[in-house]
Amino acid sequence: MSNHHEDRRWESEMSRGLDARASNLDDAPFSLEQVKGRATRIRRRRRLASAGAVLAVAAVLVPVGVLAGQGPGEDPDLPPASRSSDPTVVPTTGSDAGGTGLGADYVEGRTWVRSDGAPVRLPAAYDAGVRLGDLLVGVRNDDDTGIDTLDLVDGDGDVTESLRGVVAGPVVNVEGTAIAYVTTAGEVVVRAAEEGEGRTVARGLGASVQPAALVGVCDADDSGCRLYVSHGDGTSPPQVVGADGSVREVVEDGSAPLALRDANADAVAALLSSEGGTGCSTLYDAGSLDPLFDTCTYALLDLAPTGQDLAVTHADGDGEGHAWVAILDEDRQEVARLEPDDGTVRDEVWAEDGALLVTAYERVQRTWTLWRLVPGSEPERVAARGGAAEDAPTYRLVG
Repeated sequence: MSNHHEDRRWESEMSRGLDARASNLDDAPFSLEQVKGRATRIRRRRRLASAGAVLAVAAVLVPVGVLAGQGPGEDPDLPPASRSSDPTVVPTTGSDAGGTGLGADYVEGRTWVRSDGAPVRLPAAYDAGVRLGDLLVGVRNDDDTGIDTLDLVDGDGDVTESLRGVVAGPVVNVEGTAIAYVTTAGEVVVRAAEEGEGRTVARGLGASVQPAALVGVCDADDSGCRLYVSHGDGTSPPQVVGADGSVREVVEDGSAPLALRDANADAVAALLSSEGGTGCSTLYDAGSLDPLFDTCTYALLDLAPTGQDLAVTHADGDGEGHAWVAILDEDRQEVARLEPDDGTVRDEVWAEDGALLVTAYERVQRTWTLWRLVPGSEPERVAARGGAAEDAPTYRLVG
């Protein structure tokens, strides 16, 4: 059995080797830390670093184009999801109104499945997406350079605008009225749904800046709008950018966290420390920045938009997925958990009614599944697709 020192030495040597390899890549406009972030980027959360995550970076350094819906076709030997032993009917709002009634959207292949409307055929298969008003902001990377394009897609499936040269983001506010992202020029941009173009709110924050959460309505008149950012360089503390362009450290008393996980109007979730692949986290009061909840048992993922519920997983990081995801209530007690048998949890997003939507992969069945977690209830499977590869998610949750 390897001891802690040997594990740390191996990880350090691996990281140095990858740094050297990254430095020799021609035309690579991003650092190794940015590559790490892209290897595990899922809209607005960052996974804990671990030896497994470092190994995953090695695969990312060799360009691989894996887009939603471009995995292998369904296995003819596997029954369709509707014939599973525990089929679940996706709730609907009625055939006339359209929509799934799930309280959140998702993308399946090149179809935008809307909670509040009919499905939309997309012009491309997107790696990720967020909802901005009535638009889908789809993230695509066509040349594996690390530089993304954001397509603004309307309800007819037409691209109304493309935002090119994006290296980090987007993140979206709870209201779905504004997004934030970082450009190749180092500009931190906030764009409201009602505005014709984005506003640059900061410049020169560093090559590794990553938006973590956008709080407030964030239109031109919102003086309380603020953007929380982390840095992937391992040294710079997380910062908050105000609507007036002010930039300050999130925690200014010398005990700055390593990275941010999420934030809302009431709280800020952060990774406080990490050693040997295991991290400790803190939930701060958004106003006073006093610690509300400290834990080395859980990794904090997402704050519920309303109420005090919190999505969490295990504190030891494991790359792009997790063995389970759970909901903690305001007393920090587990009130729901999804733990796939021989599987991995990939992504999660809060629905409008306080449920947590989760994507997972079940390896034995080679099936991607979409689950709905409600506090105090058993997980409900709402969609599944068999014959799929683990590295090509069938469902992409839309924030």
